[in-house]
Amino acid sequence: MELESQEGLKSQENSTRKNNFLLSKNVTLILLSLLLLLIITITVSFLNTSKNKAPENLIPIVTPPIVIITATPKPVPSDWASSSAILKIENDNRNVKNEIDNTDFSEPALNLPAIDTKVDFNK
Repeated sequence: MELESQEGLKSQENSTRKNNFLLSKNVTLILLSLLLLLIITITVSFLNTSKNKAPENLIPIVTPPIVIITATPKPVPSDWASSSAILKIENDNRNVKNEIDNTDFSEPALNLPAIDTKVDFNK
């Protein structure tokens, strides 16, 4: 029986070594998975913050202020505008302008002579 008890002790020692090895494997796996999860979380949050930034090429829409239109009073002509002397001066100016527009400023002596000559380049 002693032999069986010694073999049982050896098998127990081997099982604790296997359990320690499996436990250390699980801890390593858990730590690696947590590290991977942390990297993914940081990457996703970085991408979200870069997407939420306002684009620089957008032009803000500026609305003009509201303009209130009011009726303007009818202009009152001055006393000078209805004076007979002013009306006579306007009429004289109009006549002078018409005379200038209808005046012929050409000098017939400076015109080119009329040459009616047959020109033939063929022999």
